[in-house]
Amino acid sequence: MQSNIRFFPIGNADTCVIDSDGRKFVFDFAAPTPQGGDDHRIDLAKTLRAELNKEKRDNIDVVSFSHLDTDHFAGASEFFHLEHAAKYQGLGRFRIQEMWVPAAAILESKWDQSQEGRVIQAEARHRLREGKGIRVISRPEALEDWLKKQGINPRARRHLIVSAGNLMPGFTLKDTGIEFFAHAPFADQRDESEVDRNGESSVFHVTVKDGPNEVGLLLTGDTPYDVLSRIVETSEKAGNKHRLAWDIIKVPHHSSYSSLGPDKGKQVTKPVPGVKRLYEEYGRKAGTIVSPSKVIPDSDETLPPHKQAAEYYKSASKKIGGSYVVTMEHPTKQNPKPVNLKVSGRGQGVALEKVAPSGTAAVAATPPRAGDHTSR
Repeated sequence: MQSNIRFFPIGNADTCVIDSDGRKFVFDFAAPTPQGGDDHRIDLAKTLRAELNKEKRDNIDVVSFSHLDTDHFAGASEFFHLEHAAKYQGLGRFRIQEMWVPAAAILESKWDQSQEGRVIQAEARHRLREGKGIRVISRPEALEDWLKKQGINPRARRHLIVSAGNLMPGFTLKDTGIEFFAHAPFADQRDESEVDRNGESSVFHVTVKDGPNEVGLLLTGDTPYDVLSRIVETSEKAGNKHRLAWDIIKVPHHSSYSSLGPDKGKQVTKPVPGVKRLYEEYGRKAGTIVSPSKVIPDSDETLPPHKQAAEYYKSASKKIGGSYVVTMEHPTKQNPKPVNLKVSGRGQGVALEKVAPSGTAAVAATPPRAGDHTSR
């Protein structure tokens, strides 16, 4: 079964689209409007709308919002058909078959949100109240008080809540050729006293069937280093090392040093031990590290991307014979195009589609891995 995994040049913003066996999965959706001139971001909404219309689709199987920061949902209220209000419905919008959100997306005060963030939260809350079309990553107990305030018996919604350390229901390698393991947020992360969206991001390990083999993808939200390290340590102790192995990893927070360690460093950020293992030991041969970010700067900047973090990612990719790809630099800084990673479905691993500077797709690169691990 052939699958495509794509990341888009939309600046410091996240969108990953997975096409697998006729199903479409969207992890975060940020469609900022390109401003022209030196702004080389693509028009994501226009791109995906044309694609979905060509496929004669009016729906997407799963749309996951890792957390409710604007760079993970900008434009979503204009693109999707939302069930909670008629003003977000109508011709040209695309239905969400199932929405995935962390508990914080339900429990945060709406006043902690931007205007559009309130719309996305309202949709998630509506679906949970209605009891359909949603999965929440959380321990069931965390949502009990909220559900009771809605007049809902918490037991009636337990089937919609998935605790970290479990597979998302409805998808298995055997039946659908793809599965999603929820790494985070952890059961004890919800802190009512303050909002920590990055720390409470959804983190998924995606396994895609590739003939007799498997391809691993890690989607990390904007997770900071302490949570990412905890994911590694928890998985190791629980016997889930295979849920850390990756052929493709999306780095958190647009190559921010804060997702590697507590100190930026002068030349290169030094990762904490757990994060270091994630990149250097769990990355498979010729794996791809993807940074959904602006062009890496030459100078020391306050906001990400940070050149020190990028230097570490480059070093880590070399150690596994892989590559570090920045979305706003692929294939060139002047004319970036989507990063399209193809899974052959024949046990040949992942190939990064070569794109000519003009934007014309060329023959895909030779698959970097050929059957070096088998299905478990």
